[in-house]
Amino acid sequence: MIALLTLAVATVGVYALASVTWRGRGAHRRCPTCRVPYVVVAHAGEGDNATYDVLACPQCANTVTLVHGAQSHLAYCPACRNRALETPSVRLPGEPPQVEVREHCHLCGFQRTFTVGAQPGMGKVLPFPTARPRRRAGNHDR
Repeated sequence: MIALLTLAVATVGVYALASVTWRGRGAHRRCPTCRVPYVVVAHAGEGDNATYDVLACPQCANTVTLVHGAQSHLAYCPACRNRALETPSVRLPGEPPQVEVREHCHLCGFQRTFTVGAQPGMGKVLPFPTARPRRRAGNHDR
């Protein structure tokens, strides 16, 4: 009887941990107001943004900051390397979504403000020239 109870508790614990981990990874991030999926406007490690992701709702002014996949307003400071960098963000009007991020570290006093935005599509593709001269076999001039 005790073994069955222990097995049930362990199963519930594993299920709870798995669901928290799944939700923390951002599998289904939706805006709480509009119920539409958030758009990633900056990934960790891109440009000025080094330690967190910035998400914005494409329909309203809601923004979210993710540190290691979990929602948090505290990230790692680039100056003192402590997790004390406050990252309030404000959605700017217009399309594609752009977000102004104001960073402030309460430990070392580091401050920075920058704007990040979602990139529409894949960007500009450069075409190859249509008529390229062919090389003759054996001619390896550079």
